Amino acid sequence: MRASEISDLSDFEDPSDSFLSQNSNSMREPGLNPNALLFSPEKIGNLTPAKNNDQDSPYSILKNLRLKNVNRIIIGHININSIRNKIHLLAELIKDKVDILLISETKIDCTFPTSQFTLQGYSTPYRLDRTANGGGLLLYLRNDIPTKPLSLIESNIECIISDVTISKKKWLLVGTYNPNKSQISNHLVALGKNLGHYLPHFDNIIIFGDFNSEIGEDALFDKRSNLL
Repeated sequence: MRASEISDLSDFEDPSDSFLSQNSNSMREPGLNPNALLFSPEKIGNLTPAKNNDQDSPYSILKNLRLKNVNRIIIGHININSIRNKIHLLAELIKDKVDILLISETKIDCTFPTSQFTLQGYSTPYRLDRTANGGGLLLYLRNDIPTKPLSLIESNIECIISDVTISKKKWLLVGTYNPNKSQISNHLVALGKNLGHYLPHFDNIIIFGDFNSEIGEDALFDKRSNLL
């Protein structure tokens, strides 16, 4: 099992203006939100992330990681700071490289249908919105990975929990986002309640995401959470 985290998409050019004009016809489809791009598979390959030849770029890092771990599951997290006009860049970045991906700070709401963010090769993403101005999660899993969503026991937290099967073993997959460093103690308490409910049914667990905290900080060792 190998995890890779890429903090954001700042290395990529923002194509929102030109893409929105190019996709004006598709944006007229019923139910779609014109403030976000609709994923089109034919765009992939024509949109090359900036600096993709740079060995330190996210694109190159993931490509090399995949080549070195052909038979392993690669799990990643991106704080995308609004997915609305970055769907093609995201697809280009992870295509054939990442098996499971958590995206935080999606900044979408119910006016954006999930169909606008469905990627080729991945199941329909699990989704948890906050508002169009902040927060939010999307969880993508390769479409041949068996999975089912699990309900939050403590819902006062930005978190997506799912049951996944990898190499014939069940895993509890927990993707989470803590929006503010000052809230980490309460975040961990809520996370601990959810884990306490599901852990007895799983032998394996993966927790990943954006905690907005550093390992070693006192708040991470809050005894109320029962995590550390």
